[in-house]
Amino acid sequence: MIAGAVAAAFPLAAAQAQILVEPDAVGTYAMALDETAVSMQVREAGDGMFEAAVSVSSEGEMVFERTYDEMFSLFQAPVLKLVEMDASNDAPELFVSRYSGGAHCCNLVSIVAEGGDGKWTEIEVGAFDGDPAANYPHDVTGDGIAEIITLDNGFLYAFASYAGSFAPTIVLALRDGAIADVTGEPEYEYVLRSAIRNMGAMPDEGETRNSWLAAHAAMQLRLGEEDPFALADNDFDPEPDWGMTFCKDEGTEAYDCPENRIGRTAFPVALRQFLSERGYME
Repeated sequence: MIAGAVAAAFPLAAAQAQILVEPDAVGTYAMALDETAVSMQVREAGDGMFEAAVSVSSEGEMVFERTYDEMFSLFQAPVLKLVEMDASNDAPELFVSRYSGGAHCCNLVSIVAEGGDGKWTEIEVGAFDGDPAANYPHDVTGDGIAEIITLDNGFLYAFASYAGSFAPTIVLALRDGAIADVTGEPEYEYVLRSAIRNMGAMPDEGETRNSWLAAHAAMQLRLGEEDPFALADNDFDPEPDWGMTFCKDEGTEAYDCPENRIGRTAFPVALRQFLSERGYME
């Protein structure tokens, strides 16, 4: 149910300058865009482990260095993309995606960028599910600045199993050196409407149906629709209890709760509480 290459579902603006490096072997990789150059040396680190030393130079001066270590496989070597993501500075940014390992997890995404004080730092974006390519930055508005179109991973397991989960599309941008969720801005409306179309038909029943409704309602809220809960309130499946149980004993999680102390919330109520906690009701 979970989308793979999210960005592929949307039309992308053409001809933005960017360079992608996807290492697949021990060795040295290099790329440059304008006056910014990047070098990465992937090497063995002993005991079957690997590491990747990344350096960034701007106008011939070294501005950033970091060694990503404790890689048990070359599959964990950083994927790098040199691309313009922040209009507030004069240099392109270095997008970094690293596989953490583990089931259903995770691409650790960060961006190396020049700050307003001229210093380069690494900005943590977050951990995201799926193929690294699903989170590559793309210029979706044609303004020369790339954004990250991805999924809100907080919806995974919220109302269904991982395999049965749906998640709303979100748009992340680098603004003045900080990550901003810009999903609700007018220029990204078509991204959400495309994502809703790409969800397919509502599942017939069960937890997956409720998860679909949760993701649908979240995007309807971001679009500012008049009645974002119209489907969720009327078409949910009342049988599943995934995401709708709680413990009547304060401070005790449902999974640690005695059976006779477990309570249940109706899906519309649980959904509104969940969306409020995720910031969709603001």
